[in-house]
Amino acid sequence: MKLFTLIQNFRNDESGAVTVDWVVLTAAIVGLGIAVIATVGEGIGSMGDTI
Repeated sequence: MKLFTLIQNFRNDESGAVTVDWVVLTAAIVGLGIAVIATVGEGIGSMGDTI
């Protein structure tokens, strides 16, 4: 009976799920930032050459 209660408590515990949500959100923001920097960086480089 104690093992069943332990498994049920483990299944109902959602504190790890919140951590996973934050990690995925942070990774998405970092990836978007890298994509923006790569895109804007090329434009800035060519603009500097033009000037």
